[in-house]
Amino acid sequence: VPTSNGSRAFTVVIMLVGVATFAFITGNISAFLAQHDSFKEGIEKKKNSLAAFMKHYKVPIGVQKEAFHIYQSVIESSLSYTETLELMPPWLQDKMAKYIKLKLLHGIPLFDDLDEDCVSAVASVLQRELVPPQTDIIKAGERGHQMFILAHGVVEVLRNNQHQANLKDGSWFGEVALLKSMRRTATIRSITDCEVF
Repeated sequence: VPTSNGSRAFTVVIMLVGVATFAFITGNISAFLAQHDSFKEGIEKKKNSLAAFMKHYKVPIGVQKEAFHIYQSVIESSLSYTETLELMPPWLQDKMAKYIKLKLLHGIPLFDDLDEDCVSAVASVLQRELVPPQTDIIKAGERGHQMFILAHGVVEVLRNNQHQANLKDGSWFGEVALLKSMRRTATIRSITDCEVF
């Protein structure tokens, strides 16, 4: 028990420092726990996004397991839908890309009568392209040397600068000019960020 004024003042200062230290530590622990809960919630959202991505493209279970195993090491990053594949190791990117391309091709009636080896050969040469909004992917009147498959996004079909329709995920365009060796009959313009093959 402090007996002099000096020792009482010293005791009060020590008690205030102790209370302030306790408050500081408790506040930091609370903030850490709140941030940790938010981080765990973000991880769950990213895992659900990856699961939806793979379900959409019907990626086989074995490849899904590999993806989730690898995904743990990259999940802390801020991922967008189109970046998901790019953050995987190259060997897993190749496996997943194969199934994504095959799913897209199987959605096009033009490829229905082809055997699986032929469809796989076509899939192997598809190249992914990211297109920003308000970009003409195809311009009416140009020669057509390729067709496009819209993996993600929304595009509009324009004839004589008049809106005809919107196309969404899984749609394809440009096949008429390609198959008939003629000029493009419409302009296809991206409305949103798009991923095309």
